[in-house]
Amino acid sequence: MFGSQLKKLRLARGITATKVIAQLGILGWEVGHSTYSNLEAGHRLLADTELILILRVLKADLSDLREPKMKIQKPAAAKKRPGARRKSASKSQ
Repeated sequence: MFGSQLKKLRLARGITATKVIAQLGILGWEVGHSTYSNLEAGHRLLADTELILILRVLKADLSDLREPKMKIQKPAAAKKRPGARRKSASKSQ
């Protein structure tokens, strides 16, 4: 669920995945490169304890993982052109 956000955060901090994995090992979670890669790719579920450890390594908290909210813009109303005529549905004969 948080994989892509974790990767963005890691890259923004300028930290390699190898360094994150090494730091996780120091904290007690021996995780392999393929497992960590699958986690960041969203192919593996992330346990809450794992998330906490990764955030600790990245010196981040949960609020750092929030995606910025997209501003939804309403479509602009169609503007009438001056002098424009409406086409008639029927033609006179």
